Amino acid sequence: MKQRVITGILFAAGVALFVIPGIWHPVFPMTMLVIAAIWSGSELASAFHTCGLYPSRSVILSGVLLLPLAGLLRLFNLQMASALAILVGLLFWLIIISCLFMLIRRGPQSLPTASLSSGLLLYLHVPFVMASIMLLFLEQGWLWFTIGLLSPWLSDVFAYFTGSALGRHKIVPKISPKKTVEGFFGGLAGTMLVMGVAFYMLQPVFAVDGQMIGWHIGFALAAAVLLSVASQMGDWLASGIKRWCQIKDFGRFLPGHGGMMDRFDSALLTLPRALALAVIHQQLF
Repeated sequence: MKQRVITGILFAAGVALFVIPGIWHPVFPMTMLVIAAIWSGSELASAFHTCGLYPSRSVILSGVLLLPLAGLLRLFNLQMASALAILVGLLFWLIIISCLFMLIRRGPQSLPTASLSSGLLLYLHVPFVMASIMLLFLEQGWLWFTIGLLSPWLSDVFAYFTGSALGRHKIVPKISPKKTVEGFFGGLAGTMLVMGVAFYMLQPVFAVDGQMIGWHIGFALAAAVLLSVASQMGDWLASGIKRWCQIKDFGRFLPGHGGMMDRFDSALLTLPRALALAVIHQQLF
């Protein structure tokens, strides 16, 4: 436990070095996204290698090219919807071309490996592309990016301690035997509490009219539920992958926590949801 706490604090400090300067310029959190994408993609490929499957590491990592491209599109003053359409279209073609290239090079028998490589490319890079759009094109993008990034860790902490203290009923025993129903609802409740308080304190930053504060807090609580559920589903999905590959963690970079992918697996589901919530919030308030 002591090692896990110390590592968690050091990792959080490292993330803060990239995220906090993003208040002034998005290049800092964007750099973190590039590092996380490359590191996590390499760990994903290695995980499947342990069980006899060999997805292409270069295909998985090729999606990183879309992140600096998002910054270039911002320099052209495109609208968010246009930039998102371009990036999604390019991601689609990147998947098709990568899959076709593997089939041409290795023959039709490589279709399962090509499909796996393409699926991992999609799984890893759609969230990071969404995060880039959020940072670059939304007025309060940095704030929503931070919410999408931190909500999984917040939910995980509350779920862990609630489950450790009160957990009795298994929720997904076939893929993650230690996860409990009590921990699930503890993660939900803790995230709702923190986000409700945070949204209330950040009312001036969100520029919400005083008469709308009740709706603003209600939105925060609903957003907390959606983000916590997405976070825990992301954790379950990653646990299923690890169990199938018969590994405990994706890496050993963080003692007590695993690898980079182990820290970002839940964020892969919360970052796209944070973008959707940001757009909805912007339209409502």
